[in-house]
Amino acid sequence: MGGKDIQPHWRRLLLRRLRVLGALLLVVATIAVGVYLFAPQWIVRGTDWRQANSAGLESHELVLDGQKWVYYEGGSGPTIMLLHGFDGSRDNWTKVAGELTGNFRIVIPDLPGWGQSIPVAAADYGPRFEAERLAGFIDHVAPRNLVLIGHSMGGLIAGLYAADHPDHIAAVGFVGSDGVGYQLPVLPRIHSSTMIAMACSTCGRYCLPSHRSFPAASLTCS
Repeated sequence: MGGKDIQPHWRRLLLRRLRVLGALLLVVATIAVGVYLFAPQWIVRGTDWRQANSAGLESHELVLDGQKWVYYEGGSGPTIMLLHGFDGSRDNWTKVAGELTGNFRIVIPDLPGWGQSIPVAAADYGPRFEAERLAGFIDHVAPRNLVLIGHSMGGLIAGLYAADHPDHIAAVGFVGSDGVGYQLPVLPRIHSSTMIAMACSTCGRYCLPSHRSFPAASLTCS
């Protein structure tokens, strides 16, 4: 009789636990579907955080002249600063940063008005003004001998900064950049010791100037 009483008891206990487990799974699935449908930005933010963390990047904030800067920093060695493009953010560079933080100090800002570097009311966020703000930011986080690389709009801003502050940078790079075609007369002002490179939109490889004086027409695929 005792054995017959024990077996139903364990069955009831097992079924009760399975019901609880099923209810928990249903709640988790409902939350997951709700997040996916109504708050996908949470998923994106989680993915961005994971990628930044795996790249060894930490988030920092800085306020300069009333403008909030939010940026990633990580690694050690010579400084490379990466600038995102139009409608982008610092998170666009996290995978690239993961390949660099072992040998370089990486700084990746959300440019003012983008990402978490929220805009200031009535401020001008055109490329020239962004380059001027960038100068103040660089003075605080990497004042000398940095490598400055920009994608798209970030390349435009990087080129303007490099033309105005050639002594502050070791190199400037353009990746699919708008900067190469913008106000070309400023480019020859960059010192001849500065190496310029950009990604070729045709072949996907790096294009280097055929000599260091960098006339715009001398870009050749290599």
